[in-house]
Amino acid sequence: LKNVELLCLKVLNSDLRGKAVSLIEALEWCINNNVNIVNCSLGTTSKSDFSALEAVFNKIKNQKIIIVAAKSNKNIYTYPACNNNVIGVKSNYIYKDGNIKLKWYPFDDVEVETSGVHTLVLKDNGSFKTINANSFSTPVVTARIADIIDKYGQMTVIEILKHLEGEAVTVMGKYLFPESPYPWGQNKKIVEKECYEQIIEKYI
Repeated sequence: LKNVELLCLKVLNSDLRGKAVSLIEALEWCINNNVNIVNCSLGTTSKSDFSALEAVFNKIKNQKIIIVAAKSNKNIYTYPACNNNVIGVKSNYIYKDGNIKLKWYPFDDVEVETSGVHTLVLKDNGSFKTINANSFSTPVVTARIADIIDKYGQMTVIEILKHLEGEAVTVMGKYLFPESPYPWGQNKKIVEKECYEQIIEKYI
């Protein structure tokens, strides 16, 4: 795409660790500077951070900013990837060369899977191969969404997911709800693992 500007906001220290407040400040910056898409190849699994991040996600939803975020490689509940207003991504080596799998109403709240393995050509003509990690899957989905927005304009998370459904090689479930892709707790996420049985019963 010709009309794309890439920006990198530093939220982690040299040890690749950071605090939720740094992520919040970065997202607020995106809101104030009319950023269309945020590729977030990081997140938090600490419950104490979830409520602090919730307010900024509501602002982002109102402004139709799309966040694409990686789930923790430990495969546990992660913010922002598991937020209703965010497109969550995790790695699946089966879906190579930019192919994706889309899930409607996933119980782990992560809608898209694609490979994290990529061979990058370096300036010295060497190459670097990434590991099959969620953080390396996320940019694939971000690039696809940038292409969709370039063609059709800025849109909501649900509208983006419907476009991704048309491009996915595998789709699980069907689109049913116009507002939220989750039929449970539309205003408040249920994050406790012990609640999953209750969620499944309600959904069924």
